[in-house]
Amino acid sequence: MEQTNIFSKRILWLAIAAGLASALALFPIFYLLNPALLIVGGIIPPRFPTTGRWFLWSGAAMLGVPLMLYDVMLFVHPDGQAPLNMTLTFPAATIFLAW
Repeated sequence: MEQTNIFSKRILWLAIAAGLASALALFPIFYLLNPALLIVGGIIPPRFPTTGRWFLWSGAAMLGVPLMLYDVMLFVHPDGQAPLNMTLTFPAATIFLAW
């Protein structure tokens, strides 16, 4: 039986990049499951396409809302300053996820 690719290689690499950028953003430990779903979902589709698709969809759905909220909080921070790792990784993760 021939395996069909559900996602292109570019989408899989963007999912892995979004997962890594959001994991590097030092989310609270509760949110580390979401980037892990994106990373695993980007790695396993050549072998398990349907399972990889569900991992990608669930990881993107669960990570989207917290990332958007953190980005808004980052740019309207009352002191006008945020840690450097947050300033670099939250917008990058959001851009990768939205792409």
